[in-house]
Amino acid sequence: MESTKNSAWEAYRNTFSGEAAMFDLAREGNLEALKKTIPLVQNLEERTERGYTILMLSAYKGHLDVTRLLIEAGADVNTTDDSGNSVLMGVAFKGHRDVARALLNGGANPNYTNHRGQNALQFAEMFGRRDLADLLSSTQQIERSWILRRLQSWFNAIFYSRKQKEAV
Repeated sequence: MESTKNSAWEAYRNTFSGEAAMFDLAREGNLEALKKTIPLVQNLEERTERGYTILMLSAYKGHLDVTRLLIEAGADVNTTDDSGNSVLMGVAFKGHRDVARALLNGGANPNYTNHRGQNALQFAEMFGRRDLADLLSSTQQIERSWILRRLQSWFNAIFYSRKQKEAV
């Protein structure tokens, strides 16, 4: 009886088209069905009634391959939910390190802060996701060191320029 019920549901669900079906497929991590469905979708940024995109649903559930597929298809890695939290923050809360790495490689901003001033690193730390906190911390240090190097370069250029003018 149960398998008949499940197969009937699967048959019905396979008749869905477009964005509505994608939410379920993303939650389930159904990579093969999503590969077929994504080309039919007009808007990868459509949201559920709770404000989640398809990428958010996939990433929050830890579906690495589906998350990569959605990133490659052009899903926004820096989108935020209705609470102002980024995809990376949700992944930090859930503790999916490999998914976080895929988001970062796809351009997710590790320094984004929500309206409470929190970022993904703080989410990872608050929820005891040490390995994820280490990843995000090293990413932020790289970002900070790049910014510091950039500022140093500008400082040196300005200082050198002034020094040259004074010498003339």
